[in-house]
Amino acid sequence: MLAFGLQAQAGTIYVSTNGTHDVAGRFGTWATAATNVTEAVAIASSGETVLVSNGTYRLTNQVSVATNFSVQSVNGPDVTAIYRDSAFSNRMFVVSNSSALVAGFTISNAYVNVYGSGQAVELYGGTLSNCVITRCNSLPIGGLQANVMLINGGLVTHCVISNNQSRSKVVTVNGSGVLAASAIAMNQTPYDPAPLILSGGGVARRGRIFRNTGGGATPGAAYIGEYGLGGRMENCWVWGNYGGWGAIRIDSGSMVNC
Repeated sequence: MLAFGLQAQAGTIYVSTNGTHDVAGRFGTWATAATNVTEAVAIASSGETVLVSNGTYRLTNQVSVATNFSVQSVNGPDVTAIYRDSAFSNRMFVVSNSSALVAGFTISNAYVNVYGSGQAVELYGGTLSNCVITRCNSLPIGGLQANVMLINGGLVTHCVISNNQSRSKVVTVNGSGVLAASAIAMNQTPYDPAPLILSGGGVARRGRIFRNTGGGATPGAAYIGEYGLGGRMENCWVWGNYGGWGAIRIDSGSMVNC
């Protein structure tokens, strides 16, 4: 994973743990920066960048990126974390614009009690890059099938999804969604169907899927073509997963050069 430095530019909204949170100045310098990500994103316009300095930031509401702006950390996920306060129940990010970008964060402790939802991230368009999704837990949902990450469109690339617990699904990739050059590792899904779901044309490519644990009727790594809707795994490395149905189940779709 590559940390990256970004220079100040026109249309930049700054976020820092030690900013003065100057709303009137639109958080226009590091000195007057917002102290939380939610309010900075709320005022972002098309083409702008929300630039987040090192630190740990609490979310009490989900962050919606529905316009073509970017939310990026200065120095990457090792030093920039966003977490859900345990007193609240909320998703972390919803990204829906085709040109939007969220990059460079560790995202943790997400929880939403909604069937089929994405606990940490829901992506319908745009790009999620260079992020670590970790320590999210959907086991308390009971019988509901929730995902840690739901990719219904857009691209998730160069991310690590690790050490999460989900009742049934960690990552689901549907439709035009693509999971690329990312790792799914050391997650637990004690009930069906699997840590990674590829369905409705969803694609995983150039990924690493290792040391995940499924349940007695669950593939330990991936389920391709859930409900017979097709999916594709390309050029992936799958190793050391455990499940009652082996590593991979394919109902429809394909697995190529893995």
